[in-house]
Amino acid sequence: MSENDMKKIKEVASGHTMTPHPDVWKKLNTKLRSKRVKRRMFVYRNISIAAILISVLSVTVVFTLYLGKHDPKVFSSNEQYRPVILEELEDISDEPLYDVKYIDQLNDAYAKIGF
Repeated sequence: MSENDMKKIKEVASGHTMTPHPDVWKKLNTKLRSKRVKRRMFVYRNISIAAILISVLSVTVVFTLYLGKHDPKVFSSNEQYRPVILEELEDISDEPLYDVKYIDQLNDAYAKIGF
């Protein structure tokens, strides 16, 4: 082939247009949209996983720091921010009202009068 033949072929090819069937364009557009949606979902999924991990880590750190300093004997604090320490009460077993075995009877008596 000569150069003139090649030029003629290029000129004819550059002016050639072809319109595809409309169904082909619909299929192409749906494929392109699905790829975009998949990319967005992938990014959102990664961001949400990172956010969950950060929140779980921060809650763990806060609870670890709080519970490390926690004294189970300290109940609350007063106005001067001094801790109030719980103390063990002595057992009062000579009073039948405070005995544990009478709790059911007391509960039944209160239920009868409507409390």
